[in-house]
Amino acid sequence: MANARLRRSLIALFVATLGASACIVHDDGAPSLSGPSEAVGGVVAPAGFPPTAEFAFSPTSPFAGQSVFVNGNLSTAPLGHSIASYTWTWGDGTTTTGVTSSHAYSVPGTFTIVLTVTDSVGTRTTVSKTVSVTAATPTAKLTLIKTGTTASFIADGSGSTAVTGLNITNYRFVLDAGAQVKDGSASVVTFEGLAAPVAPATTTTHSVQLTVTDELGHSATTSANLTLP
Repeated sequence: MANARLRRSLIALFVATLGASACIVHDDGAPSLSGPSEAVGGVVAPAGFPPTAEFAFSPTSPFAGQSVFVNGNLSTAPLGHSIASYTWTWGDGTTTTGVTSSHAYSVPGTFTIVLTVTDSVGTRTTVSKTVSVTAATPTAKLTLIKTGTTASFIADGSGSTAVTGLNITNYRFVLDAGAQVKDGSASVVTFEGLAAPVAPATTTTHSVQLTVTDELGHSATTSANLTLP
């Protein structure tokens, strides 16, 4: 009698958990589901219960042009089901798939990342999070230094800076609208072989334009003039 009462109590708990409309108790006292179901480890779970969608992304404050990585492995399916697909919409017209994915926003702004998870019986759930993408414009600084001759001078761009977390990777120096161009990773260059002043002038004035570019392709430009000697 005690065992029968215990059995009935367990059946009542099973029915309360799964819902009476989805459960049938047979003459032998064993419950089963009246609707679609899947069984795992001897426990029968009803189909149609929605999965739980959740994800994390990093970095949380990305720059334009920087990849944002998402991971949907925090999502879960109901007992006996599995997550069949992960679909990401990025708020700028881009869609990707997979439990993990990445995307780089080309412009600053506020975007909504939406994850849709679909389980093994076709039930879907979505979750969304907002990401703020900021500009990452570097600062170009140029100093022109005399060398004591009219034939050369130094252009120094080492005072240029990128935003925190990024680095300047390219310095492009243009002398006198293209008379000489020095383009590369060097932040300090020397312009040589400059023409002497044309009489009756005793000085020459040169202009230099500096463009710096960071690792994500953001750039800034500045210019300066220098009169020699």
